[in-house]
Amino acid sequence: MVAARLIPTSTHWGNYRLESREGRVVAVHGYEADRNPTPIAQSLLDAQDPACRVPAPMVRQGWLQARWNSEGAGRGREPFVRVDWETALDLAADALRHAIARGIGNGDIVRLFNDRGACLAAAVLYAGIRRGVIELPTGAWYDPEDPFREGSLEVHGNPNVLTRDAGTSRIAQGPTAHSCLVEAERFSEPLPDIKVFRQPEIVAGWSTRPFRS
Repeated sequence: MVAARLIPTSTHWGNYRLESREGRVVAVHGYEADRNPTPIAQSLLDAQDPACRVPAPMVRQGWLQARWNSEGAGRGREPFVRVDWETALDLAADALRHAIARGIGNGDIVRLFNDRGACLAAAVLYAGIRRGVIELPTGAWYDPEDPFREGSLEVHGNPNVLTRDAGTSRIAQGPTAHSCLVEAERFSEPLPDIKVFRQPEIVAGWSTRPFRS
């Protein structure tokens, strides 16, 4: 038998050691210095199995029957029902109709906000995301409209102004943005200036050599 290898890895969920045999992960172990790793990493085992992939459109039974009036209590317990592609595409298009009903079109600038803050972002209507869900990629540099005013509108699409400041574990400190609730509305005011790519103005300096502003 080939000896097992322990491969250290880090994810948004925590830090782990993957036990590998013959190029396949056979176990996921918690990292000893991470006291609270989430068990979601165990899904890495099933992710290797092609049989775990969904071969056809599938919809949760309760949601298919009640649509947007469905309660979430059946999640994780109800069976999934296979539907034809016409039904699946109609369900996906419903997400686009929901955005259009809010007056939001493809390419519009929208204001995303909650009780933590607000930011601007460009809307891309996509049927691959369910109705009522917004995907805001990370990576935009923080650029508040007024950096000297707390709660100022962030104009560059930085989602950190919307999410709670709590890490996924004591070591990983990945973002816990997946449960963030926001409202969205079309932004019709003149667009604020984006300043984050400009060189800052130097107003004072300290050096052992003569300083020139």
